[in-house]
Amino acid sequence: MQDIEFTFERGKLYMLQTRRAQRTGIAAVRIAVEMAAEGLISQDEAVQRVPPQDLDQLFHPMVDPRASVTVLAKGLPASPGAATGEVVFDADEAEALKKKGRDVILVRPETSPEDFHGIVAARAVLTARGGMTSHAAVWRAAWARRASSALRTWTSIRPQAVPRERPSGQSAVK
Repeated sequence: MQDIEFTFERGKLYMLQTRRAQRTGIAAVRIAVEMAAEGLISQDEAVQRVPPQDLDQLFHPMVDPRASVTVLAKGLPASPGAATGEVVFDADEAEALKKKGRDVILVRPETSPEDFHGIVAARAVLTARGGMTSHAAVWRAAWARRASSALRTWTSIRPQAVPRERPSGQSAVK
């Protein structure tokens, strides 16, 4: 699959550039399956056309793209996957709730080594500062757990602004 840039000028078509198109792992699998089903390629070729890193995306939890949610914040996807849980702002609270069998998402301006126990306890970690190589992101990615950093709309996530109990599927961070 290719992205093609072109323009028309005075009735002529000009090709500007082309490059391999970006697509998700789900899209790569769907394209390969449909091409094999239509007889355009063999099943063996369909399997070979899906890169391993695209398959890796399929093994991480994800939000249903058809779900209706309110986006609370947007940030960098510092590690793959999605998670659900109660929002907590303190590493000690994250650990205590985990011991009670509750799923939590630790939200911090940034993490430090002192937050390690909360990072371990949480199903996901969100930070306002940092990036793809921040402390929390590196640890979470190494453990194949969810992390997001550099939240651009951080001010919308404050302890007093987030209900402690919220029905699943109503809000999300992208």
